Amino acid sequence: MLLENHSCEHLWGDMQEQLLGNACQLHPGADGCVMGGGGKDLDLWVMGTPCPPFSEQTNGRFRPGAVESHPLYHVTFSYAAEAFKMGYKAYVFEQVPGFDKPYSSIDKETPFSRLLGDE
Repeated sequence: MLLENHSCEHLWGDMQEQLLGNACQLHPGADGCVMGGGGKDLDLWVMGTPCPPFSEQTNGRFRPGAVESHPLYHVTFSYAAEAFKMGYKAYVFEQVPGFDKPYSSIDKETPFSRLLGDE
């Protein structure tokens, strides 16, 4: 559906594949789709990471350690954090409102502030 409305040179199914320089979905037979210039020649990276670790609807979301111990937490703080270092001109990052809420009832830091390195 995306390609019916917009053209693009590369399209990956997930962030890890792109970060590894693997072939994208548009070039499946290629040795890889390496982005030159560390991303500086690229315009936009649109991404979203799994919501359950950060969602206020997740059972026990505000218990100390609940967010960090969620099995999908690493996707945001490894793959997405690495993607932000690639030097794209712009990023669109989609996440639930709970991403900007404190980690727990005893913590003021939020996942959003940690990702940005604000605290």
